[in-house]
Amino acid sequence: AVVSTQSTGPKREVLACSVAQLFHAAPNPRVWAKQQTGVIVLIKDHNQRSYFLQFVNIDTHTATYSEELYLEMDYKNPYPYFHTFAGERSMVGLNFCNDGEAQRFCEAVQQILIRNKKRKEKMDAAASTRPAPQA
Repeated sequence: AVVSTQSTGPKREVLACSVAQLFHAAPNPRVWAKQQTGVIVLIKDHNQRSYFLQFVNIDTHTATYSEELYLEMDYKNPYPYFHTFAGERSMVGLNFCNDGEAQRFCEAVQQILIRNKKRKEKMDAAASTRPAPQA
């Protein structure tokens, strides 16, 4: 899949992408509802100093869905081709058309989540060892 800066924005780096279908489990949390087919993109946004999952419409080259990777995100792959995570408004599902691309995409997301968690733990440990200010 080819994704340009036209669809992701300036100062954004594409780390992984794949053709997929976007699903939401809303309003019924027990039923997956297909939203659209397009390209799911893992992006490093240098301006915001953060990472995002963005779903891009193939025809219009515009982002139709975006979710920032958050520290407690639990990105799962219950099936080799189907990944899930809690979005801002509902559970989100990604149905990949290629198992190999799905695995590489999952590994890329997991790597960022692990790195961010380690960075936070390191910052918390450094903050707890600082001496308290004296009055």
